[in-house]
Amino acid sequence: GSNAGAGMRSKVDGRKFYVKAPPTDDHARNEVLGAKLYKLAGLDVPEVNFIKITGKLDGDEFVNKLGIRSSWIEDTRIDRQRLIDGDANGITDGFAVDAWLANWDVVGAEFDNLKLLGDKVIRMEAGGSLRYRAMGGLKGNWGNTVHEIDSLRDKRFTQNHLVFKNITEDQIAEGVRKVVNISDDAIRQTVEEIYGKGDSIGEDLIATLIARKADL
Repeated sequence: GSNAGAGMRSKVDGRKFYVKAPPTDDHARNEVLGAKLYKLAGLDVPEVNFIKITGKLDGDEFVNKLGIRSSWIEDTRIDRQRLIDGDANGITDGFAVDAWLANWDVVGAEFDNLKLLGDKVIRMEAGGSLRYRAMGGLKGNWGNTVHEIDSLRDKRFTQNHLVFKNITEDQIAEGVRKVVNISDDAIRQTVEEIYGKGDSIGEDLIATLIARKADL
């Protein structure tokens, strides 16, 4: 991907994780929040938390920053055709959640952000959700209107279009219910777990997420 990362194993209990180093602590907070909001909506995602990264990355100067630790899910696979066919569990009913979170990179350039585990879809990462693009820049039109209900199906964005082009209004409505069933208090609590109470970015995220829920 666009961040340094690797599979790593815990010296304590032997568990395997995927660990990556976003460019800033705010990028890390944004992605972890996106993953936790997906989980709040009832979608399948890895367990994602912060980890402290210290040392040198690729020969660069010493760093001391927030990283992201994702649980390693065995036996997941990339299946481009199944995604395009739309017949795996979790593709369509999660679409409105993808739109709510403005996850522009939900499918991935190589169809690798939606992986299959058996017959269900796992949304592997949320780096392109909320305020940031997958490559790290801030989004210019992250706001109260969920334009992504249309743009995630736009032909200009090939991977997303191929996966979501045949979604029905009933399937969109099913996904919208997942979002509107999340209380404002739950949104606030989830954001504050990441940003703390009273943080200006956190408060903006809370207001925007609630407004986007209302827009849906």
